Amino acid sequence: MNNLITGSKQADAEQEQSNRLAKLSPKQRAFVNEYPVDYSATYAAQRAGYSKEYSGKSGYVNLKNPIIALCIRFELDKQEERNNLSADKVLKGIMSIAFHDIGELFDATGKAKNINDIPEHIRLIIQEYKVSYDRDGNRSVSVKIPDKLKALEMLGRHLTIFKEVVEHRADDKLLQLMRQARKRVESHGYIIRNKEKAENAEYSEVEENSPEIPANTADNT
Repeated sequence: MNNLITGSKQADAEQEQSNRLAKLSPKQRAFVNEYPVDYSATYAAQRAGYSKEYSGKSGYVNLKNPIIALCIRFELDKQEERNNLSADKVLKGIMSIAFHDIGELFDATGKAKNINDIPEHIRLIIQEYKVSYDRDGNRSVSVKIPDKLKALEMLGRHLTIFKEVVEHRADDKLLQLMRQARKRVESHGYIIRNKEKAENAEYSEVEENSPEIPANTADNT
């Protein structure tokens, strides 16, 4: 039931994002897609097709557009979620190797199970499974599984540094960049205070002959 609710909420969020994107021009939509690549509004504007000469100004003005800000925030949230899921999958894989029960490879008589009879969590860590027969038709199975001791060592290192990682995670370059990017989006787009207004607003494309913005502001995007 919880999965259904989560799936429904995700579908609603995706639809809201689609509705927001529909209000943007092709260049603005391209800017939304490009910004999470390197979190640079200037380079994102260039890749989105804006004039290189005015890309700093175009990126700055786009970030001040509340609809664009909401769209980018949505993409940044998805990006962070994907990164967390990838890390979780790696850790779960190490744990599966470290704590697998080799007995699950054999049946009650001590014979090696057919590959389809081996539990899935064990199959996922098998590197190689070979079946051979001698001249008398006797079956033998060779199974190669990653080094359990090495997995335990890797897990031990993870647990040892986990506290430090949590305490100093702000120093992580990727996470730091993502947080800075989200902060810029929120400060320029005012998305926390004016979300409802932003959803219903309409904004035109950036004019390349618009007044110059302060140089130090452009450099920060």
